[in-house]
Amino acid sequence: MPSETKSYTVCHTCPHCSSELYDRIRPNKSIYYTLDRVCQKCKTRYTPPTPLWATMLFLICGIVFILATALPLLFSAIAVNPIGIGINGLFMAMGILATCEGFAGLRQDIASPGTLHAPLVEPIAPGSLIPVKPPRTPKEIASIKWRMSAACASLVFSIAIFVVVIMEAKVSEDMEKAAIIVFLTNSALSIILIFGLGRRLFGISMGIAMSLLGLFPLVNSITLMVLIVSAIVILNDETKKQAKLSANEPFDLSTLPVID
Repeated sequence: MPSETKSYTVCHTCPHCSSELYDRIRPNKSIYYTLDRVCQKCKTRYTPPTPLWATMLFLICGIVFILATALPLLFSAIAVNPIGIGINGLFMAMGILATCEGFAGLRQDIASPGTLHAPLVEPIAPGSLIPVKPPRTPKEIASIKWRMSAACASLVFSIAIFVVVIMEAKVSEDMEKAAIIVFLTNSALSIILIFGLGRRLFGISMGIAMSLLGLFPLVNSITLMVLIVSAIVILNDETKKQAKLSANEPFDLSTLPVID
């Protein structure tokens, strides 16, 4: 266990035995911290769910963004060019389904008190250090850096498309709107990728992006490829994390120090 591990006591209540939950937070030697809650009585470990305010903020922003951009352009595209609407509509349907799935997952996370993991085999002494997760491996750190690089590349590409289309003298009004959508979409997706907000929010953002790609499938195809690869990496990381957390393995607390 790293020496910089810290222990904090916060007023939370275990939903099973109504005893106090201890929050443990420690550096991951990476981008962010690891936070888990451990019940001292029934020896159950929880992962705090996504906060409600963050979900509602993202939901409001997503709805406003879609209503302000996608719907007017969709009606315009149907009126001007009915050919290919079926293919583009498929993209939009896939995007809407992905968006709904993401919000449904967030709702499920919020409704539950936390992700229930396997009970600890050995009793926990109050104030003892709990091995929440091992430090990130070099492969995991490289994956995070690669994801950030892909996000930055996506952002640069969106800015380039925005500048080229807007600065072109003979561009149409629809293409200007397309460039603005590309810029806003990729900027939002890049921020989500950079900060690694998880597969739920990434699924929502990916769904919104695919909905918009139903309107302009050629303008944003390169960025879509980058995002798909990034999504595979993120989902793979999340799957491995869940598999590790769900494993019913006892914790070896015999070698851990105790905080006075």
